[in-house]
Amino acid sequence: MDHIKNFFSRVVKTLGDKEERDNIVRITISESIAFEIEKENIKIFGDTIYVRENPVIKNEINLKKTEIISIINKKLGKKLFVDIR
Repeated sequence: MDHIKNFFSRVVKTLGDKEERDNIVRITISESIAFEIEKENIKIFGDTIYVRENPVIKNEINLKKTEIISIINKKLGKKLFVDIR
């Protein structure tokens, strides 16, 4: 019984960590470009953040890409991301 309880508590923790990570990414990008990015417009695969927005917003993100990645990694306490597309 304890094995099942431990398994589910690990699953809940992992999901919570992922949600917190996604929220930090979204908020950091939004603050850096002074435009609110919706949660559904950001996808994370591996070490890359994908943003689905209009070309003007994507260009602004691209101009500040290095700074944004640095801030996100600093907030998360480890180097998780290397690119934003």
